[in-house]
Amino acid sequence: LPMLPAVLIGVITATFGGVVRDILCSQKVQLFQPIEPLYATCAFVGGWLYILLIKLELLASFALIVCVI
Repeated sequence: LPMLPAVLIGVITATFGGVVRDILCSQKVQLFQPIEPLYATCAFVGGWLYILLIKLELLASFALIVCVI
């Protein structure tokens, strides 16, 4: 999968996964609140950081740990 679509799919998954979680837990959807969580921003930055680390030829497991933290 090319890089941009892969990152966008990750952003969509992170964002709407949080929406589904809130709906299933019968809570207000945090994404639509004035103080919005940074799901999309964190997923976008993490996706590009992972791709950058892989392009720098670091171990995939190390890149994954860095992006999760």
